[in-house]
Amino acid sequence: MLDLVTIATSVGTTLATQFVSNKDGGPQKTLTLAWNYVFSGCHTFFEKKEILRKERLNKFAQSVVENTEKIPKENLSEPKLNIIGPALEASKYYIEEDQLREMFAKLISSSMDNRVNSLVHPSFVEIIKQLEPTEAKILLLFKKSTNYPIANMGIRLRKNKPESSLKKFNFNLYSDDIFDFHMFSNVFLDFYENVGTLNVSSSLVNLQRLGIINISFESYIVEDDYSSFRQTEEYKEIKKMTDNPNSLKQRPEFQNVNFVSAEPYLTKGEVFITDFGKKFIKVCF
Repeated sequence: MLDLVTIATSVGTTLATQFVSNKDGGPQKTLTLAWNYVFSGCHTFFEKKEILRKERLNKFAQSVVENTEKIPKENLSEPKLNIIGPALEASKYYIEEDQLREMFAKLISSSMDNRVNSLVHPSFVEIIKQLEPTEAKILLLFKKSTNYPIANMGIRLRKNKPESSLKKFNFNLYSDDIFDFHMFSNVFLDFYENVGTLNVSSSLVNLQRLGIINISFESYIVEDDYSSFRQTEEYKEIKKMTDNPNSLKQRPEFQNVNFVSAEPYLTKGEVFITDFGKKFIKVCF
């Protein structure tokens, strides 16, 4: 199968050959010049990509060597083929991501260390493949602590009477006259980078799906008063909305809701590492 560079060069040469007899040039010459201008950089582009790929591959190999050299000779063991085979095969698609590349390198070296290779599980390869770099950074936090505070936030409304329209929106009814409108899930202050609350929440949900962490709002960290959550932009946004009930009533989700007061609410929770997650972190970090 011809690659893109070969095809582009071939077509450009064909255009130039067919139009070379046209003395006036005109549109044909313009097309040829334009084609060559656009695709002449293909060689350079793919050459640069290949150079970068080789650089990252070298970094990957170097990382494997460095991690393996840290293992005392008496603890070196033959790696399991069902670990290093899939790990090496999968890693070639992830060498552009520094964090994931390092995780594959650590997994491979751990499979050769008899102090930890009993913790290595074949599913670890598939788990790394399903991680975003952001999620790998979140997992690094659990090397320092086994649990962290999280919170859900929203608006608590007191209404006059039950409303059938509540079922259409994101409401939780606690009684006939009080209900919550949910706005922000799994707010995680210990990982508060510029990726957005929604993205961090999605990352936590994915890590829970993979069995590495658990998210709970049935328990919370007693030693933390969660006051820092009330200083976040998310909570301030909610507070601004509830401070102006008339403006709140103009929002589509509240137009058919007959309420008499509104206030922010914050539900305390925690996210904690599972036993399976502890093994994964020990092996891959």
